[in-house]
Amino acid sequence: MARAALRAACRPLLCLTALLGVSQSNSAHAGPWPQPEGHGLLISSFGFTQAQNHAGVSNPAYGNGVYQRFGLGLYGEYGVTDRITVLGAGGPQLRSLDTAGSTAGMGDVDLAIRGTFWQEEYWAGAVEGIVKVPTSYDAYVNPALGNGQVDLEPRLLIGRGLQLGSLPAFAILEAGYRFRTGGPSDQLRLDATFGVHVAPAWMILVQSFNIIGMQNQDTPGCTDFSLSTLFVSMVYEFSPRWAVQVGGTGDIATRNYNGGYGAFAAIWWRF
Repeated sequence: MARAALRAACRPLLCLTALLGVSQSNSAHAGPWPQPEGHGLLISSFGFTQAQNHAGVSNPAYGNGVYQRFGLGLYGEYGVTDRITVLGAGGPQLRSLDTAGSTAGMGDVDLAIRGTFWQEEYWAGAVEGIVKVPTSYDAYVNPALGNGQVDLEPRLLIGRGLQLGSLPAFAILEAGYRFRTGGPSDQLRLDATFGVHVAPAWMILVQSFNIIGMQNQDTPGCTDFSLSTLFVSMVYEFSPRWAVQVGGTGDIATRNYNGGYGAFAAIWWRF
């Protein structure tokens, strides 16, 4: 029974770690477990974040004031084979700064492919390639929608099923290096997820997303920041195909960035 519970804890539906369209920036990646060939997952989400913006700090907007962001997000992944999964994320946003105005439109779009190279009873390992593409970015509006350059990111993901007392759980560690074309500095991205099934249909997720700016921007005025964000959420799987998720988020450490807090809700559908 314990082994079956561990395997159940790492089904693709409840091992998804990305909250696309909810977090500060899209990041089209999930855990290392692949989607079965011909099957996939869709997540529709709504999120809200708020920060007190300060002049001289360019993220997430320019100038003093209260920054707010509302976003609808769609995340999807599909199993091309039993080891190759394709992923995509994007969605409309409304960003506002009370002293500057508001901007609405599509944010950046992330496209990715993930290859699972190692999968045992409790372990899984994968590599992933991510491409971030700007859509509605305009350098002459404030707040801007995303960024104006293409980003490329290779990523390594390692996950393991665990047993926390009598409760099935899992842990995921991810590391990526984001090459940012144009002026902004590159970024080292280090993420961690811990999930525990507190009941057969209920799971608690604790996630840490970390961006470390490499300070190699083209000029001193170009974007360079570091950011650590904590997500805590509850997921309820009310059928084998459907689940809902609600939670909160807060920026716990920043450099050259106006930290904030937020809340989100999402619906998951496995097909």
